[in-house]
Amino acid sequence: MMKRKILIILLFIGGIVGYVHYNLEHYFFYYITTYDVRHGTFNYLRGLGGFNEVRLQGYHIESRNELLGETDNYIYVRNVIKAGDLAVLEPVDVNYYPNEKEGGNYYIEFNDTGRAEKGEKLHPKLKQLLVKVRDDFRRADQPKINLQWIFTSVYWWMLKS
Repeated sequence: MMKRKILIILLFIGGIVGYVHYNLEHYFFYYITTYDVRHGTFNYLRGLGGFNEVRLQGYHIESRNELLGETDNYIYVRNVIKAGDLAVLEPVDVNYYPNEKEGGNYYIEFNDTGRAEKGEKLHPKLKQLLVKVRDDFRRADQPKINLQWIFTSVYWWMLKS
């Protein structure tokens, strides 16, 4: 009888741990963008490089398999600042192409805390794009059981170490 109770308790605890893992992984972009909104950062760009292909309604996203089985995702958006331009959101930076035929391309790199590197200016319309994509990720898939407090604690600990 005692073995049965222990087995039931272990199965229950295993189920909870399994669900927490599933929830944090499946709703990663919801949690990271909620974290970003609170801290004024763009850490979700780092989430574009990982182990899964990213889907977001209304955006052209290309996924490329990299070494070691990782998948990098690139979000392409046209006509951001002016007609004919292109912005590419990548796992660590944003590339901006004012015109496909002419030069003048530039990129903005983001550090580990999700902020633009020092000295790099972020055009207001590019910042609006980053905020819009962040908000679209937040609205796309919301968890039924919100575990933001666990995600924030673990993510904060990972940033500090």
